[in-house]
Amino acid sequence: MVNENNEDLAGQLKQFRSEIGYSLSQISKKSGIPHETLKNWSNGTTKTPQKSGDLIIVACILSLDKLKTVSLLRAADYSEIAKEFEQSFEKVIDKVKEEVNDAKLLERLSYWTSTLKIKKNTRDMVRQVLSAPEVDYLNHLENLSKECTPQEIENDLRVIAFDITENSVIRARALRELVSLNKIESDDWTKILQQTDTELLEEILHILSESKICLSEEHLKVFLANTNFPNKTTGLGSVIIKLIRRGGYTSAVFETTVATRYRHAWEVKYDCIKSIIKLDDEDSVRVLAKFKRITYWQPRQQMAEYFLKRSREGRLSVEEKEMALELVTKFLTDGYTRPRTPSLRLLKEAQKALQGEMQKA
Repeated sequence: MVNENNEDLAGQLKQFRSEIGYSLSQISKKSGIPHETLKNWSNGTTKTPQKSGDLIIVACILSLDKLKTVSLLRAADYSEIAKEFEQSFEKVIDKVKEEVNDAKLLERLSYWTSTLKIKKNTRDMVRQVLSAPEVDYLNHLENLSKECTPQEIENDLRVIAFDITENSVIRARALRELVSLNKIESDDWTKILQQTDTELLEEILHILSESKICLSEEHLKVFLANTNFPNKTTGLGSVIIKLIRRGGYTSAVFETTVATRYRHAWEVKYDCIKSIIKLDDEDSVRVLAKFKRITYWQPRQQMAEYFLKRSREGRLSVEEKEMALELVTKFLTDGYTRPRTPSLRLLKEAQKALQGEMQKA
């Protein structure tokens, strides 16, 4: 359905892009239309594009149906072309194809023409399959491929996966299928990792854990900056460990996200602290030293134990000793460490050991 509030070109583009989850960069790459041109359309700088054919190509990339394509053309003040498209969309698309030299784009335009001829609502069919009981939906999805083309299924999965009004379980299943089809691009991952639905985030963690996906370091930081994880032990840290090892990164990915932010739940922070200690790499001590705001006794105690271990093994540089000593001293003096507890004993032991190491240095 076309939102009546989005009557101009910019508003309609925003609506249609959000439905399928494509960024301007992705549309530019697939269409050959310069990013700056698309940006001008999207921010309202350009009200009517120079070529109606470019709008037809964008409609194709976004897999718009006939009604939405007509609406897009009218919004750009191409009423005559919109009327012609309504009456004979094949002729309009054929004219556009005459100006296209890219073989992939030509193929996509031909495929889009064929889908516009189809009357069935494949999206409802895909949604119905994804809504089936877990033991059945995969079989149903396989059977659906006999009725729908792969491109139709992929497009509908994208729309469902990025629809924030959709049930989180259904969205997660759609994402899982897109991952299995290897149809998630870099820009897609940025949007996926910024989701705010807690239930969906838990499902995303499972998908990342079970797959062989290798995210970029920047994507990991985007994910860790997300403050919508549930306030309980999430398994976030163990998943991040897998992703760090797959990509050959270090615990430095935690530094500018969880370690220095207020808004993450302490359980999430603790989960990440355990992961940094488990990674035990060249950045672990430096990153742990950033967790100055942690007040719960368990992570404090585990950090003290870790610093002691590294000190006894002679695996602390002078700089690392200084950072560890500063953090331990803060934990001893900030009023959150209770007297006559194992945490206090360990922190004092770590302080003493680190002070001794510093004197030797």
